[in-house]
Amino acid sequence: MAYVTGSAANISDLAAALRNACIANGWANPAGNILSKGTSFFSVAANGNFVELKGGLGQSSGTLTTASPNFVRLGGSYMAFLVTYEIHILTNPDEVYMVVNYNSDYYQQLSFGTSDVAGAGNGPWITGAHNSAATSNNNGCNVQTEFNDIHCYCFSSISTNAVGLFIKGLRSGEVGSSYFYTTLGTPGWYGAGDSTNGIKNSSAGLVAGLLGSLPSAFNSTTVLLPIKGVKNMTNNGVATVVNPRNARFCRLDNLTPGSIVTYGADRWKVYPWLRKDATTRNGVSNQASTPPNHTGTYGYAIRYTGT
Repeated sequence: MAYVTGSAANISDLAAALRNACIANGWANPAGNILSKGTSFFSVAANGNFVELKGGLGQSSGTLTTASPNFVRLGGSYMAFLVTYEIHILTNPDEVYMVVNYNSDYYQQLSFGTSDVAGAGNGPWITGAHNSAATSNNNGCNVQTEFNDIHCYCFSSISTNAVGLFIKGLRSGEVGSSYFYTTLGTPGWYGAGDSTNGIKNSSAGLVAGLLGSLPSAFNSTTVLLPIKGVKNMTNNGVATVVNPRNARFCRLDNLTPGSIVTYGADRWKVYPWLRKDATTRNGVSNQASTPPNHTGTYGYAIRYTGT
């Protein structure tokens, strides 16, 4: 396990920092921009204003095989450099999380790993702040909060952050900002919000009631809630395909982004979905040309192994 932090002067530096941190901590680099460990392969490359991440089951001459249908991405034309990055590299199962702090108090994540859910095929998964279809030229995020669901609206006319973390993005024509590969049902890649090959349940929606009840009214603490990628099965059933062991949902009402919380022997570092705003804690969803520039107090926590 490792925790690596530093600053980057441009998108190429960010992509290189992620690849180099992984290679220095047990990941193979079989070709070009490709990282691999076990049976999971990932391409990490800079392209324009973005770091793009794609998953696969193998590689041939530097090209992923059985690859995810789309990239997930981190970045945007509005991201002002220098930026600060944090990379969390975890094992058993293999999970890697890059979190980038930019423009003072904004955050984006780009993450990947291998599922250890029994019976789901132990396939690779990827998740990022943006999908590969949107131009992502607006530094905002539409969050729809309901009593039984929480998801992001990625309006086709308003390119915004999609958060990732297996949170469902809605609206026609959308593609996912999270994907997993599974052998359950028809083997293949499935995307959160992908209109043609989608994960129908939002990870935040699965814990919407609990997430909406935090922080505790008794002692003001936040509880860490599971993040799960689930697949719709036949007869209205669902199956958990990805259950990251080192990431959790939380609320940041009483926490500062980047701070560390301790539960027993475990330490967790907390981040906002995009940008914290305690005054409108459930975020906002609109269809204006300027999308909301925050995600309320919705956040996530990554297991912290630094000093």
